[in-house]
Amino acid sequence: EIAVDTYAADIKKELTIATSSWKRVAELFAAAQDQFGRNSKAMKELASMTDFTKSKIDKLVQIAKDRRIKKHANMFNAVSAWTVLYDVTLLNEEQFIQLTHKLEIGETLTSKLVNSIRKPKAEQNLANLQSLASIQIDINAIRAGLFEHEDYEELIVTLENLASRIPYIKIMMNDVLSQDIKKQEKEVLYHFDRIVRRKFSEVRTKYLNRLSRKINDRDMKELKSELMETTDSLLSERQFEEAFCHIDSDEFDEERFWQEAQSKMWGRREEKFKDRVTNPYENTNLILLDKAA
Repeated sequence: EIAVDTYAADIKKELTIATSSWKRVAELFAAAQDQFGRNSKAMKELASMTDFTKSKIDKLVQIAKDRRIKKHANMFNAVSAWTVLYDVTLLNEEQFIQLTHKLEIGETLTSKLVNSIRKPKAEQNLANLQSLASIQIDINAIRAGLFEHEDYEELIVTLENLASRIPYIKIMMNDVLSQDIKKQEKEVLYHFDRIVRRKFSEVRTKYLNRLSRKINDRDMKELKSELMETTDSLLSERQFEEAFCHIDSDEFDEERFWQEAQSKMWGRREEKFKDRVTNPYENTNLILLDKAA
């Protein structure tokens, strides 16, 4: 007779294998989407050949591109279904931190646990609660990158410990950090696109100059028109690698361009917000208000 523990161990082993397979499928769809473009004919063919809907592919791509799942891969190596990983991508930063604190390494992640964080039950007796204290942060410190993710995570841990040790208190967080992170991602993407397009324009100009020395003016005019139309279309669809390949260039270095875009974003933010940040050592961080005085 096989013991229950043995069945459980075998099931967890298979879930780990299945999770790894779904992550790999997600990575393949993400690579294909980057290569062909989300709405391209090639992606439609791929969806048809693999019997995946566009919506399902988009969700898998979102899993593959979630930086937090990659960073904490050892915590998400066994899930009850691939959709659980998608649910994780929908968590904001505060909720994601809560999940990493609740989930034990080696534990199977379920939709029940994720949804308990993502969609908490309505709290009762909120009318009895009154503000005893508040924690405020200099928003410009977040914008300038001076208040880092590690600082925020330490704050969450401290507050969670406080809430678990002291009765009758409720600590409520807002999404100030996650909102700014979304802005950061948009700004990085903006700078990334500008860097790529500027580099492409430079490479395309050199390519056309080389062709002009080999082809007569009439043929060159027609070729240039076709090339500009094709590459502009690829750029508009953000198929950057394909655009560079179309002009026989291997100068599309996504990792380097992305790092440059991040540096540009933080440089602009520091220049704009750093001087607005209050000196953290000028005043005590604890302010006691005695209303009876």
